[in-house]
Amino acid sequence: MSEAEQTDSSSTTEPESEAESVSPPDPTWLVWSGLIGIVLIALIAGIGRLLHLTTYPPGLADAEFDHGLLARQASDFGIRSAMENAETLSIPLVAVIAAIGTITGFDAETPRIAAAIFGALSILFTGLWAFRAMGPVWGIAAAAVLGGSFWHILFSRLAIGSIVAACALAAFCWLLTEAAHRRDQAALPWYLFAGIAAGVGFLSAPAFRLLPLVLIGALAVCLYQLRQNTGPSEARNWLISTAAAYLTISPYLISHRDDLHQWTPWATTPGLPGENQTTIPTLATAIIDTATSLVIPGDRYIEMNLPGDAWLSVLMIPWAVIGILGLIRAWNHPDLQQHFSVGIGVLISVLLGVSAVDAGHPGQVLILGPALAVVTVFGIQTVIRWARVTTVRYALISLAIVGILGQAFISVQSYVDEWAPDPDTAPHFNASVIDALLATASLDTNELVIINADGYEMVRDYFRTPGRILFQSHPDALPFPEGEDGYLITANGDIPLEDRLARLSLPTGLRDDTRIRLYRLDGRIREEMPLSVPTVQYPNGPILHGNSEPSRIGDDSVEVLIAFKSPAQSPQFSVETRLRTSGVSPITTSTTTVLPANPLQGRLFQVLRVRLELPDQDQPLDLEIRLRRDDDTIVPIGGMTDDGFFVLNRYTFFTP
Repeated sequence: MSEAEQTDSSSTTEPESEAESVSPPDPTWLVWSGLIGIVLIALIAGIGRLLHLTTYPPGLADAEFDHGLLARQASDFGIRSAMENAETLSIPLVAVIAAIGTITGFDAETPRIAAAIFGALSILFTGLWAFRAMGPVWGIAAAAVLGGSFWHILFSRLAIGSIVAACALAAFCWLLTEAAHRRDQAALPWYLFAGIAAGVGFLSAPAFRLLPLVLIGALAVCLYQLRQNTGPSEARNWLISTAAAYLTISPYLISHRDDLHQWTPWATTPGLPGENQTTIPTLATAIIDTATSLVIPGDRYIEMNLPGDAWLSVLMIPWAVIGILGLIRAWNHPDLQQHFSVGIGVLISVLLGVSAVDAGHPGQVLILGPALAVVTVFGIQTVIRWARVTTVRYALISLAIVGILGQAFISVQSYVDEWAPDPDTAPHFNASVIDALLATASLDTNELVIINADGYEMVRDYFRTPGRILFQSHPDALPFPEGEDGYLITANGDIPLEDRLARLSLPTGLRDDTRIRLYRLDGRIREEMPLSVPTVQYPNGPILHGNSEPSRIGDDSVEVLIAFKSPAQSPQFSVETRLRTSGVSPITTSTTTVLPANPLQGRLFQVLRVRLELPDQDQPLDLEIRLRRDDDTIVPIGGMTDDGFFVLNRYTFFTP
């Protein structure tokens, strides 16, 4: 990465002579053309990132639900409440999601609209940074390089904090570049807003959390110089910038004063794996891993379906390498020495943060994206200025334009045709559950809708499903309302949506579902049921139904199906099911399943599937159950044994 002032210093440092270090100002028409071009690129990229947000990729990732739920909290109770519970979530992203949701409502697109906005703003600020540092044409080029990056496209369509941190870095660098070109009072506002941008970055992603320390370092150096020399000093400027940064982040620091770990970059970023945390001894290796990930492909990240491509595309690598070498050469530029040093401090702080957890992960390296785009364009500028022959210069310009446009074309094609439609992506992003849930909105009915989904509490909480939608969170215990029509939705991505909307009509029968077999729960037709026992009624508890023909699975296990009738508003039960031989030394195999509570006003069928291992013998086996309440007390059943079990039926299995 390079600070804006680095690029500025190197843009005025040419190989030909120091006399060329001061160039005439650009014509007004060129300045306005550059600004309009940068805005157009950011606008076009932003519109592109807003298209088909729930299709490419499908669903929402868990981190997007995390940010969306916190945004709902911010909308209901204020941003201060959200900040207290943010931990490592991106507070600026939460704030924008809350603002959008308050206006348009919280739906599947709301979190990603916020991410797309920050993605477009990062392109805009990157273009303005390069525009101020190198000139109008180079500002357009830098915006195009970042806007056409595959990784920037991908992560500006996912609501995770890294895209916000990338935007904050671009804004910080641009604002400091503007400040470096002004003197005295004119520079103060730019330093002020640069400090605010640094604070926003701190609140965006853990990898950015060393940057405020860089501002303190710059201030300390200026104060030392002021003490040694009574001449002009920039201490006031850096004091304003540092104060603005810490005022911006002070509510977060106060809210998390008891957990200083959250002040550091050694905290996981929601949406990224966060499993490989570096230590001080391994930090050097982690930095090397991050640096090499820019140009060398790595492992594919299966958990997010990310390809193992290098961060820089093949078309941009040569220019970026030349740009880095050119910046090293421009180190000692006298006019902007101090700002150049601050830029190096920014580079080191963000690089350390990016390398602190999951070094080399593209979602972390994304934060350096604006700087990499500016460095790449600086490499293009350096090579073109070195060219003495006009035809060679035009050839290089054409090569650079083709490379920038080619990168954008390949990136869009790779994203739309390869990454987003990959079937591995949809299950990870809860797509089938979200589709099923949203499909209920098209049902012209007030009947009960049951969604059979395990572990999708965030989906339920974010969309705030109405009371007529019941989430069943246990995959082996399906509920059905007694005597009531309704819909069953199974959350299986392999089943077409229309097949997941199974119509229920009880107690006359249940439709078979393609993922889990359902049986008629009618005690009058015993021969059609897989498990049947005499109906048992007991005080304040369920009614048990069943049959006498368990289905064998393989040679060593059996599957049985038990139906409970849970009373209205009944609590959660723990169901212990076992097969047990009789005799002095009984052989027992058992399993325990949680039977969900019944939150409805009416009784509810709960269909429980149980698989039990068969003991290796031919003795008769008793199928027994025991129920425990959530306080671990046993539910009394008439006729139960001393240990609380009730015999449903006795079976004889003959092992082949």
